[in-house]
Amino acid sequence: MIARAESARTEKAVGLLQYSAQYIEKYAPIFDKHEREGLDPPDIYPHPDDVIINGATGEVTLDGPTDKEGAGARKVVRQQAIESMRRYFEVEDALAKKPTNRALRREFKELKKYYDFLKKDAERITRHEAMRQARRALEAKPPQPNKRRRGSKNDGQG
Repeated sequence: MIARAESARTEKAVGLLQYSAQYIEKYAPIFDKHEREGLDPPDIYPHPDDVIINGATGEVTLDGPTDKEGAGARKVVRQQAIESMRRYFEVEDALAKKPTNRALRREFKELKKYYDFLKKDAERITRHEAMRQARRALEAKPPQPNKRRRGSKNDGQG
């Protein structure tokens, strides 16, 4: 009974891994094409760079919105977080002077959530950029025409 359950779990994990790899392979070029052409990103969720496959374990995780509503909410939270950063640093400075101030500590705790969100969001954006550059580096490039320098031995003018 345990062997059957373990086998089913393994089959499910392998299926998810295969599906995830195919998803990335299918949708990443669409996002890259939109970016190259200066278009808005397509309404496809999750973004293929948010599907993270651990090469060592085969574990698949999602790090980003999985639907349009989630992407919209993330955008709103990002804007609020950016707007709160000035206050975050003001409260941080005030706490350095008055570390026992409970009101400041409570406010700082709330503002830190926005700070942490922006930090994690920056990591996500960096991952997207790294993945985009990696894909571009791996794209097949057309062969360069064989250019001969003037006056070389092989051009008959030497």
